[in-house]
Amino acid sequence: MSCYDRIIIALASLINRKYGQHRNIVAVHAKTLEDARYKLRTAKGISELEYSHCPAFPLHGSGQGAGNSPCIWLLISLTLFDLHEQHAHRALFSSPDGTQQVPLTMVGFVDDSTGTCNRINPAATHRNRK
Repeated sequence: MSCYDRIIIALASLINRKYGQHRNIVAVHAKTLEDARYKLRTAKGISELEYSHCPAFPLHGSGQGAGNSPCIWLLISLTLFDLHEQHAHRALFSSPDGTQQVPLTMVGFVDDSTGTCNRINPAATHRNRK
């Protein structure tokens, strides 16, 4: 929960550059998050006071509800998985008779289903909802 709020933007910026994102896009994204001002919205309205990033109390994360957060997390995860693959010792799983073996270093799972559909035929399901 709230894993996107824990993304270190400096790290995300470096990793985005690693995967080819233009430096100007990376800079605009980081600067926007650094300069953003936040207010709280409650049932009683929007707060008068605001908060923002500062060196003494840095804000992390790519922003609540940001559409690019899953992609940023994907690139960070890919990088971490690649590093783990390069440096970790593998576990070797074998069938009881030893004829089949599967070496594994890591299995990853992200519980964010907002951008996916698990149905075999989503178009037919959509038509059935009408």
